[in-house]
Amino acid sequence: MKIKHILFAFIAIVITSCNSKDDSDTSSTNLEINKQNLIGKWFVKEESINGGSFENYQHDCSTLKDYQELLVDSTMKFVGYDYNCQIIDFQEGIWYLDGTELMISNYDPIIPPDFFTVLSVTIDDLKLKQTVNTSNGVEVYEIHLTRN
Repeated sequence: MKIKHILFAFIAIVITSCNSKDDSDTSSTNLEINKQNLIGKWFVKEESINGGSFENYQHDCSTLKDYQELLVDSTMKFVGYDYNCQIIDFQEGIWYLDGTELMISNYDPIIPPDFFTVLSVTIDDLKLKQTVNTSNGVEVYEIHLTRN
């Protein structure tokens, strides 16, 4: 009888240790959606249109990735590279977070700002949703960005 209890305890320990999650990996833990957690350089990873399958974002340069950088002073910059890894698109502007609503605008008063809903943010990933009225109707984009 004592052997059954020891065997049962041993099996329980093995099962528990095999199923326990490693709490030291916080890269996939959702963080609070706030300004501090959005600050930094973000690279577009993939996007989806109208709930379709996600497609990987194609960076033209093989050694440098296009990025959006949100700075602590609420300014932002976007840098895009061509196939020769030369900057072909550089934009500066401002950004503002109100709850889960992210507004990004360049300094051109003629071009309206872009509005996104922050779906989630982790140490490594940022997920955004944008609803856009187009001549073809409403389009909903889901964009996944990464820090690396």
